[in-house]
Amino acid sequence: DDKSKNHNSTESNPSEEERNSETVALAFLDKCNIKYSIIRHPPVMNIPEQRGALPNIPNSILLKNLFLKEKKGSIILVSAHADAKVDLKILAKQLQFASGSIRFAPPELLEEVLCVRGGAVTPLALLNDKEKKVIFVLDSCVKDAPCVLFHPNHNYATLQVSGNELIRAAEEMSHSPKLIDFEIS
Repeated sequence: DDKSKNHNSTESNPSEEERNSETVALAFLDKCNIKYSIIRHPPVMNIPEQRGALPNIPNSILLKNLFLKEKKGSIILVSAHADAKVDLKILAKQLQFASGSIRFAPPELLEEVLCVRGGAVTPLALLNDKEKKVIFVLDSCVKDAPCVLFHPNHNYATLQVSGNELIRAAEEMSHSPKLIDFEIS
């Protein structure tokens, strides 16, 4: 019985698989001496719900995470400011994809490559990309941010990490981010 695939977002607690995934992610941050704090909340499926579940945290950047696929097969994880406009045609040009075509990847590919479900996509899921298939794109505004907010491999909590520490974590996962300026709307 795979609980992650049949997960009901009204459940009040993460599944055992999701708890284990969080434990692995937090152990990784601890091993890398990356400082973080965690805020527990009811499950959230989108940015408005996540904003509603979080206290006001001054000088913080809430990330939206998009799992994308390029026409010829490249896989991309974009972590951008929640209010950023991510134009997929412009992104394809910035990443120099000859096809010029990027679209949202199917949920099956998300589960296969990053081992998370929709609503829980996060940079920490790159830990599960054992074959290093994913191109990690990070909004350049994150670089020097004192506080960046994102999920710990499920959507029942939000992590707080500095932008520089997030970049260091990505590098430790062998996913050095491509920094791109996204327009904030």
